[in-house]
Amino acid sequence: MKKLLFLLFILALGLQSYGQAKSHLVVFKPGNKKRYEYHIGDYIVLRQVRDFPTLRGSIYALSDSAIYLGPGDSILFENIASVVIDEDTRVFPKHLWLTNLISTTGAIGLWQVVYLVNTGELSPDIKSAPYIIGFVTLTPIIVNRIAVAVRRSECSMDAGWQLATVSMP
Repeated sequence: MKKLLFLLFILALGLQSYGQAKSHLVVFKPGNKKRYEYHIGDYIVLRQVRDFPTLRGSIYALSDSAIYLGPGDSILFENIASVVIDEDTRVFPKHLWLTNLISTTGAIGLWQVVYLVNTGELSPDIKSAPYIIGFVTLTPIIVNRIAVAVRRSECSMDAGWQLATVSMP
């Protein structure tokens, strides 16, 4: 009898959890295939209308018209100006240019010292050193600037993006 009660209890728990719907937030633009989904527990960054501070945090709960970032901290869909998709759109680390400058200058300088010690004169390649150093130093800066300009970093509600809550069992 105890085993039967235990099995019925487990079955009831399973049916109860199966019946609960799991909600997720969808950021989409009508007529566009691109969409972003956020589930409960996902980190999200929201810019609010009327110059209120930007909200950051994990999604605590969702309703049909609001996002809850905590038990008492909610924001209505109508008060969201944009959803930040990617805060950091850089391809290379921020200060890679400095590392490249130091390492390239050091390597070329060392090469010149070794060449000078062995031959008694500077290498004829010294004329191209500034171009090599400039290329290696500026490439990460230029690529990061292009990535920031090209990549979508946020979906603005003014540009036609919309929010919806979808519940699925």
